[in-house]
Amino acid sequence: MLTPDLPPITYNPPPITRGDQSGRAITPELKILTLAVSPSSFADAIRERIASRAIEELQRYGRFRAGWDGYRGRPFSKLLISQGVDIVKHATILSRVRDASLDAIIPGPASDGSIDVEFKRGDKTLAITMYPEATDAEVHRGVRGDETHHVVPNDTFAMVHELAWLFS
Repeated sequence: MLTPDLPPITYNPPPITRGDQSGRAITPELKILTLAVSPSSFADAIRERIASRAIEELQRYGRFRAGWDGYRGRPFSKLLISQGVDIVKHATILSRVRDASLDAIIPGPASDGSIDVEFKRGDKTLAITMYPEATDAEVHRGVRGDETHHVVPNDTFAMVHELAWLFS
């Protein structure tokens, strides 16, 4: 079967007006965007997006039922999910206060009913594992592959102290 003759696809890029070192915009559209959004609001938007995705993921764990992993995966307690959400919120606040960015917040479920929340910032990685009905949490700190591990009380003060390490 023959295909019909179609006109060639063409793309006409918008004209580029080069700016100089004084900060003039490259294109009129970019100038409008630059005036509308400040760098601090970009940083806040990125922080909020990273945090909201992590919180959505943690809240999704509340819908997991027994056997969620195809084996004997335990469901997650509302309290544990709430603790995970609180840690993410505290990380976002610390990031804003220190005017620093977080590259990623990665929650992870485990079949024993525990929840990991991993934070990445530059060369540093902080992973906090919270267990159901436990008074302690495990903390893994890593810098460029060099990792340490310790146990901390499973409370807000201890978690904020661990998060502060990311920004030191």
